Amino acid sequence: MTDSKAPARPPQVTMAGWVTVVGSLFMLVNVFSVVSRLRSLETRESVTDALSKDPLKGTGIDLEQALSLMHGAALVAGATAAAAAILGWFVLRRNHQARIALSVVAVPLFFSGLVTEGFLSALVAVSVVMLWGRPSRDWFNGITPPERPERPERTGHTERSDAPWQAPTPPPEQGPRTFEGFGSQPTDAPAGDQPGSQPGTQPGAQQGPWGQHPPRGAGRPREVVQACAFTWAMCGTAVLGMLMVLVVLALSPDLVKDAYESDSRLAEADVSVSAARAGAMVLIGVCTIWSLAAMVVAWFAFTGSNWARITLIVSASVAAAFSLAAVFSSPPLVVVTGVAIFTVVLLTRPASVHWYVEKARARRK
Repeated sequence: MTDSKAPARPPQVTMAGWVTVVGSLFMLVNVFSVVSRLRSLETRESVTDALSKDPLKGTGIDLEQALSLMHGAALVAGATAAAAAILGWFVLRRNHQARIALSVVAVPLFFSGLVTEGFLSALVAVSVVMLWGRPSRDWFNGITPPERPERPERTGHTERSDAPWQAPTPPPEQGPRTFEGFGSQPTDAPAGDQPGSQPGTQPGAQQGPWGQHPPRGAGRPREVVQACAFTWAMCGTAVLGMLMVLVVLALSPDLVKDAYESDSRLAEADVSVSAARAGAMVLIGVCTIWSLAAMVVAWFAFTGSNWARITLIVSASVAAAFSLAAVFSSPPLVVVTGVAIFTVVLLTRPASVHWYVEKARARRK
């Protein structure tokens, strides 16, 4: 049965949540270590030795390709580990969306973590599975498990013959009960102490596992305003930055060539200067279109469209993953990662979800 009082957090959720947070943080630190010594002589020798043996022997993968695959897997592991650490913290606060997102992130985290630290990735994956057990599901759904009745003490089949006989105690007399009409409430109980409500709550306020929701017809939550404002600010800054890059490339055509010559990995991968310039232009175009589209979607989310909220959550999640993967080469992108994650958190807050649900109900009427 569902109780109005929030049930206590089961030990399975506590252990799984903290193992996810701590394990993901240790895995993130290990990713930095793996990336820093990826091109070392020791790593090259170990990879060469692994490629010369089964089952990698005969696959056609050379040393540089293997190192590139390991580098990409390490970046994915770092991005998913950071996301898992943040989501694990919100799981401990009984966030339904965080548990679902953590279950999705656990899949690439497990496979990419085999390159960096397989034990930690497997430990996090097992912890995520524990979040879907029966006690964990009941806690997330606000269901209080029924209390086990106490067993009466056994006195045996025989009684002592010298024990005095005692008559059973009659039940206490009950006075006549006054009739209460349908829907009537006792006059000596305040509004917040009515049956089925929590003390101190106002009549008409909706209760749930998250606590008190804003009443119907309430204004736009500040979480929605902040999420849209962050989206407009970051996307607008990104569009201006892309335009500045285009201007710089137009004024300095040799800039791409200088960057090409300074990075030996492009030459080793048989990437020409023209291909690098074309790739840079495509990347600028994709980032610009993506930022403009996110700003438009944020406007629809600001007006109360739930599809826009979901689209903005997906967009911010992808932006957080890509920016975190690029933090190793460009540390200032950590700001984009933080803002994107904060936007996802704001749009999944109970006040935001409740407001969008009420807006959808109002449109259907």
